[in-house]
Amino acid sequence: MASTYSSIHIYPGRRAGNIKQIINYNSSGCIPEIAPFTITSGNPTISYYNDYYTITFLSNGSISFNVPLTINNNNFYALVVGGGGSGGKSSSDLTNGGGGGAGGEVIYNALSVSQNINYNVVVGQGGLPNGVGNKSSFSTIVSNGGNVGNNATNSTSGTGGLGVNGGGSGGDGGTYFSSVAATNGKNGTQITINSTMKFYGGGGGGGSYDQQASSSIGGLSGGGGGGFNTDIATSNTGGGGGGGNGNGFFQTNGGPGGSGVVILNFRYIKKVRSLQAECKACLCPSPINSKIIKNSNPDVIPLSTQTARAVNAIRYARGGRTVYGNAAYNSSGDSRLLGRVEGGYEAPIKNKF
Repeated sequence: MASTYSSIHIYPGRRAGNIKQIINYNSSGCIPEIAPFTITSGNPTISYYNDYYTITFLSNGSISFNVPLTINNNNFYALVVGGGGSGGKSSSDLTNGGGGGAGGEVIYNALSVSQNINYNVVVGQGGLPNGVGNKSSFSTIVSNGGNVGNNATNSTSGTGGLGVNGGGSGGDGGTYFSSVAATNGKNGTQITINSTMKFYGGGGGGGSYDQQASSSIGGLSGGGGGGFNTDIATSNTGGGGGGGNGNGFFQTNGGPGGSGVVILNFRYIKKVRSLQAECKACLCPSPINSKIIKNSNPDVIPLSTQTARAVNAIRYARGGRTVYGNAAYNSSGDSRLLGRVEGGYEAPIKNKF
């Protein structure tokens, strides 16, 4: 014999709470599960592909998770890249180039996140001329910014900033009198997310004298090459800026570093339930402590056409989530289930529409 509802799950014979709205779903649609996260500040890009969410923060923000996500169950990874360092300044006598800035640290770690905790996301800015990059962070992961390239003197070119923890070192500046060419920045770290490969944290190229045959280039991921025209690094790569060039006219600063980035990637299978599959017409056991709300009820707002196999249901925290039918919400956000509770109690409602 089928179980009846307990009074803690269903208020007998009436709707529960002050219902503000009943949303009417049709049977050809689906009721998706609540999203596993909430963006609480910022404007990240969000994609969902092959059961994986990818959330990319290009600037500061924050996020909370509606369910716990773990390394083992969700393959949760976070990429945190610090801002790149700027390139060094050319010499005052205009003959020697400055060193390229180092790329920001690149850390790609697995971790678990807790439910209902607000996580701040910090995306470090690239270093301004003669400045190191700023750190980026998420949860327990902190990636420092890249080192600044060294300034050139009248007797020697500047050496590149030293790369640390996945950030590429900057290239050395060129020298006019000895015809020493500037060197390229070092590559950063290659990261693959959802089958897409990209380099982050490349070092900036060293500054060159304008009459040298070739200019340096930055390392892969956006490190700026310091040639006749000093280059800045590409934003959100953590690349180092190019070294200042000895252009024969005036002393130049190195290019600024590129800003960092924070990318969250995790597996989460959306649980979507079909109304057709869940809402079967069958007899209720008797007695049953529930009430069916018909579409003719003035509280129903028909946002879509009601069809033969849909049932009205209201979610209640202790009774499980709504798996089909029309969801109703009261003013306080606490809602109750009329019809069928998921888990523990099975009492299908006869279709009366």
